[in-house]
Amino acid sequence: MTTMNLKGAWARSVPGLSADDFVDLTWRDGTAALSGIPSGSFGTKILTRGPGHGIFGGWHWDGTTLTAEVDRYGFFSMFYAAREGRILVSPSLWQLAARGADLTPDRRALAVFHRLGIFINDDTPFAGIRVLPPCGKLRWTRGKLTIDAPARRITPQQISPNDAVDGMIELFRRAIERTLRTWSGPIILPLSGGRDSRHILLELVRQGRPPEACVTFHHGGARWNTEVKAARALCEAVGVRHVVLGHPRSRQVDHLRAIALTQLCADEHAQMMPLHDYLLDHREAAAFDGIAGDILTNPDDDAEAYFQLAGAGNFAEIARRMITGHGAVISRAANGTGAGPLYSPGADDATVAYVADAIAAYADAPDPYQMFWLMHRTRREISFVANGILSPAQAVFTPYLDTDFVEFCTSLPYAVTRSQTLHDEAIHRAYPAYADDAFRGSLSTRPARRLVPAPQVREPRRHRAHRPVPRTGGADLDLHRADGTPKPAARPGERDVSHARPARRRPDPGRGQGPRRFRRTPGSDAPTGAGDRQFRAAVAGADATDRSHRLDGGHGPAGRLRIAPGGLASRHRKVRHGPGTSTWSGRAGRLPCFSEHAPRPGPDPSVRAPPIWRRHGYRRRFAMRRLSAIPAPPPPRVSPPPGSAAPAQRSSPAPPDRCRIRCP
Repeated sequence: MTTMNLKGAWARSVPGLSADDFVDLTWRDGTAALSGIPSGSFGTKILTRGPGHGIFGGWHWDGTTLTAEVDRYGFFSMFYAAREGRILVSPSLWQLAARGADLTPDRRALAVFHRLGIFINDDTPFAGIRVLPPCGKLRWTRGKLTIDAPARRITPQQISPNDAVDGMIELFRRAIERTLRTWSGPIILPLSGGRDSRHILLELVRQGRPPEACVTFHHGGARWNTEVKAARALCEAVGVRHVVLGHPRSRQVDHLRAIALTQLCADEHAQMMPLHDYLLDHREAAAFDGIAGDILTNPDDDAEAYFQLAGAGNFAEIARRMITGHGAVISRAANGTGAGPLYSPGADDATVAYVADAIAAYADAPDPYQMFWLMHRTRREISFVANGILSPAQAVFTPYLDTDFVEFCTSLPYAVTRSQTLHDEAIHRAYPAYADDAFRGSLSTRPARRLVPAPQVREPRRHRAHRPVPRTGGADLDLHRADGTPKPAARPGERDVSHARPARRRPDPGRGQGPRRFRRTPGSDAPTGAGDRQFRAAVAGADATDRSHRLDGGHGPAGRLRIAPGGLASRHRKVRHGPGTSTWSGRAGRLPCFSEHAPRPGPDPSVRAPPIWRRHGYRRRFAMRRLSAIPAPPPPRVSPPPGSAAPAQRSSPAPPDRCRIRCP
């Protein structure tokens, strides 16, 4: 285990857990047997703010008494398992399972998980393993276990919406300021198109500590979704480098890794695994997480109905509607009941009663539904973003969980938060210069356009050079030009073979030796030639790459592009260009999945293309020769102006070794 003291911020990343990140104590014959480590501290604790601030957990064994604790709101999951005369504590459920904890399934907890997708209270999938409650204190002495968790009582405050906006602005600025005093290193900010991470970025810029990079994970196929577009627009407005992470990658593998990182307690976060892998290469930086910013400041669309039901004391109906809503999200239209009837049949009534009791515990809060969602879904599921997905970072800061900010927002009356515009007004008032930058909801994703090839003479199947437009990440390639305008489909009588391998061409004496697949004019970012469809698709629609397949480049005439092996949807291997041009290489069916909003050096001049006879097989050459037999369309007839002689018609046969396929 490694512990780091970082100028007042103390941090430890959770799952790179070592083999001894646990404590196992057994009381037998008046003595205690210890396994593991006597003291452990995990998470990020902001010491300059005072005790109990941050997301953290830990334990200490002094020889007679074991004590363990978690942060004020319990967003760090510290697991424990107690038997007769034995206690195990670890931030990893897997460690407790490996050490022999009771793994009897908790049927009631699993029934809730099947219907809501979360575990509530202190439940886990196993009856013998629990998590410490918010601000929980565990004490184990001579084989006896006690757990203390103070009850929180929230008193609604009398405040106007205008004062509430001013209070949010001031308290959030203080939270960021206290965080920056504890950390002087680089910062990586996960940025979406919503409010929470946008507010963090604008405040970091205002206080003169912009992040090194903003990272957005993209899982929408070849075309950018609204989240990426909004994040890119904001980064360009504040002048911060923007990194987009996306496909191609195995979603099944990401799901398995996310299940492990979330300790079997969440059904989400697989889509964020590219962000986890990105931070593995940036371990020296701290990350900011906007957790709880949404539920604290903007209730969802169902909050109004739930508030009325809570006022009437009908918490069971709130539980039923939440279960029905979750089932409709995860199920097909024909079966909108969710996973409950399949995996835990017959437990509907007991589950509704159990969830209703958990909601009723916050009956005195200004908004009982808000408090339930904050202390159960956000605490028990969304918190694994900070504890698991962002764990490779040196420290993970959560400014929305600052004690002053949380206490202020949870005490706001529902009449103030009902409009769902509180956070928007705070951002616009605090940063008027960026009020016009679009949010995610104000953008739209234009559907991808497919190119339908014109009907042509059909060759034998094994010699057919044409292939359908490749699909990547579940979406079609973006067949638009580099400037965003649509690229026209093939004209009648022509055939689109921009995705096929080129036929063998003669060297151009005026431009040097070697095959020339693309040409690039001075001051232009887009090549011309038979294969520019994928190039323009990559530049216009999918600025993305992973660590091994990346598209690095600027935006505009000054930027150069370098596409590394395996990075783009192309069936040819390597093509060498002249000075000032790009290096293109890859395999079919893949798109780049990484981009950086900063210029990069040009292509490596040492990369040389292999001989033409090594890049093209016999079948491909034979197919392209067969295509050369397709007659070209006749030239259009041009009528001469009145009174002028008709121009002489020239007729010269095309060279027999040239392909008569016109490429736009």
